[in-house]
Amino acid sequence: MKRYLLGLSLIITLVFSGCVWGQTFTTIAEDDASNYSGSGTPNFGLNINDNGGSGFNSWTWADSGTSRSAFLGHGPNDDHGDIGNPSFGLFADTGGNTINAFRSFDELNNGDVFEVEFTINFRDGAKGVEIFKDGTGVFLFQSSNAFGDKYEYRDQNGDFNDTGWPYQANSIFKLTIKQLSENNIDITVERTNSTGHSVTLSNVNVSGRVDEVRFFNLDAGGGEQNFYFNNLKIERPTYTTIADGDFSATSTWENGDIPNGNGIVNINHDVVLDGDFISTGEINIAEDKTLTVNEANVLTNNGTININGDLVFKSNASNTAQYGNSSGTIVGDVTVERFIPSRRAFRFLSSPVGGVDIAD
Repeated sequence: MKRYLLGLSLIITLVFSGCVWGQTFTTIAEDDASNYSGSGTPNFGLNINDNGGSGFNSWTWADSGTSRSAFLGHGPNDDHGDIGNPSFGLFADTGGNTINAFRSFDELNNGDVFEVEFTINFRDGAKGVEIFKDGTGVFLFQSSNAFGDKYEYRDQNGDFNDTGWPYQANSIFKLTIKQLSENNIDITVERTNSTGHSVTLSNVNVSGRVDEVRFFNLDAGGGEQNFYFNNLKIERPTYTTIADGDFSATSTWENGDIPNGNGIVNINHDVVLDGDFISTGEINIAEDKTLTVNEANVLTNNGTININGDLVFKSNASNTAQYGNSSGTIVGDVTVERFIPSRRAFRFLSSPVGGVDIAD
């Protein structure tokens, strides 16, 4: 226990453990076909039981028929667009053959962005990508020759929508999913090697968080009818201090990006929070640096706080800063500075931690 004499007031310190200008992101999961040797480990195919890259779970499969396979290949060899050499390939011959490759991952946090590229030549059969949450498909994009030769998507209501885009050989697509909140996402599909061909669904309610992707080829045929995809990635918004200062000042943060409660917050300087802040992500306080929460303000953590420096809660004669926590963890030390008037009278101090005796 430390005691500081400041003017006429005694402060008792208790320690216990426990607007975008070019947003910065941290890659938390990535994989591409160059991580698979083809003859060593991992080896991409229907019997794969390990992973390349990082941050994704193992591949799982659903397939039927006898003429289907998963392979590594280079799209231009089959007159497809170039999304990397090698890329992941799926083959499913006509006559009822199907192949589905699933990749799950930790559910997206608010602000997280999932991306993947894929290339389609002829629109035979059905080939594309589907996004899931808790085993339920919430969005699908495909090429299809069923009921018309087209590129289409299935929305959150289960309705199929024709994009109206004309056929283009060697088409390259990019699918982007951004988790906005507990239940809402933004969805964008664009044909990156053409102009004006994109579809965006904004603030779509999918009743959950995205946690899986499916790649499929159904009854298409081989060669130019194969399906290629590559460059899977999940990125998390990251906010990093560049100077001592006010938490809400653009001059404190890299690119002027003030944290909005999502993603990763790296505090590498002495920062003062003079306002309430709710974090659903991760807060990291560097060694020998301090995050100070001023009087009457609340820091709420629904994620994780890693403290290598100091987290300090201030108080005055009428208010004490608070930490609200409905989930998550604290690693490190937290200091509560309790304001005590300098008068000749006994004062009772309770523990600043709910459910913890002051002696502990």
